[in-house]
Amino acid sequence: MDGNTEQGHSIRDDSSSVHPKLRGKRKATDDPIGTCFILFRLRCVFEYNSR
Repeated sequence: MDGNTEQGHSIRDDSSSVHPKLRGKRKATDDPIGTCFILFRLRCVFEYNSR
């Protein structure tokens, strides 16, 4: 179970490191769109790896 928690932390750290950059470049109204785009990319990566 430790391996799963480590993966979760790495994904969270990656998204958190990108998130402040999106906030700095884009307006607050565009922030949710940026987060959705990141989640969509992560989902595509997981689907590609599962094949």
